[in-house]
Amino acid sequence: MKQPACLPLFIKQTPKGERNHNLFQAINHLRRFNNKISTEQLTKQAILLNNHLNKPLQEKEIKTITEHVTKTHYKSTCKKFNEYCKKCNLGSNKQNYNQKNNYWKTIRKDNTIIKKLTNGVKLYPWDIEDTNNLDETQKELILELREQKGINPIIDTVLKLRGIKIGDEALKEFLGYKQEGYLKEGD
Repeated sequence: MKQPACLPLFIKQTPKGERNHNLFQAINHLRRFNNKISTEQLTKQAILLNNHLNKPLQEKEIKTITEHVTKTHYKSTCKKFNEYCKKCNLGSNKQNYNQKNNYWKTIRKDNTIIKKLTNGVKLYPWDIEDTNNLDETQKELILELREQKGINPIIDTVLKLRGIKIGDEALKEFLGYKQEGYLKEGD
């Protein structure tokens, strides 16, 4: 049976009021890596995970939680367990969740670093404003790229705080005004 190393660590940190919920999340995540596992085997593993809780649940509660997990195929991702992630051979990329590589492909819409792009958003290195998750060399490269594009992160931040649109938002607004005839050709 495959079990990610993050699950016992995740369970150990569970506060008393969230034991059922966190055990459900852990059992569901365990099921993700063991698709053809029987309910009995899953219950046995759940009991072992339950032993990691500060105040373990009763066996009857564990069986009920396991039954709920097996009734529906719930999705589970490593994101919930990223604080407890150790490099394992079970994750989709077989790397530590927080491992930094290809940082130009790992940006949220709000320019913070994440694992994968979502919603088909296309961003470039010079779009990164939050460089807290990058090492010093990567930070320098980002600042150089931003300077080449004529982007000053300090000015951009001040403009955003004042509610002034910048970048693509400003361009869309400008093109909208131009198409509606608010601007003359010389402007």
